[in-house]
Amino acid sequence: MDTKLRRWARRIAGANAEYDRDHVQQNALRAGSTPIADICDRQLVQCTGTVTDVAVHHVGDNARSLLVALDDGSRVLTLSWLGRRQIAGIEPGVMLTVSGRVAYKRGLPVMFNPRYEILPCNPQKK
Repeated sequence: MDTKLRRWARRIAGANAEYDRDHVQQNALRAGSTPIADICDRQLVQCTGTVTDVAVHHVGDNARSLLVALDDGSRVLTLSWLGRRQIAGIEPGVMLTVSGRVAYKRGLPVMFNPRYEILPCNPQKK
């Protein structure tokens, strides 16, 4: 049953998601970052966004990498730190600025072992 309350909640949730996406894009542009959607293969870039997912990918017996999804509101960039299981402070909801070279694997942008900076929760305007 689709009540007025449920329809209202879905509309508000959709509006919040759109606001969040726009807010993340504005913060990324203010930081001088390249939108992920504009990145070309093998381009050296700086991107700013929100961590949406963190996972450890196992390859074989001992090889592993930490995979992090970074969303700037335009597209998601996969960050891969080879040989790592975790990095202190990197978890869903955290804002990051990363820099490095982007490669496309299966049509998706990936940045291996990027330099990173964890940004404060509420960046102050300067």
